[in-house]
Amino acid sequence: MKLNDNERIDDLQLKGLKLIQNKEGFCFGIDAVLLSDFAKTMKNKETVVDLCSGNGIVSILLTR
Repeated sequence: MKLNDNERIDDLQLKGLKLIQNKEGFCFGIDAVLLSDFAKTMKNKETVVDLCSGNGIVSILLTR
């Protein structure tokens, strides 16, 4: 895949998923990874809403 000059590919370490991120815009960091790890302790019947999700990385990581 050809990337633009301002893009990078980040490996999510999740079933081979990778995310293309714009270096000049919002890029997820360790805080999103830690938040998704904390959120996975929820019970099966709890409702989750991901507001202002940026690039959706927390929701993507929660699918694991």
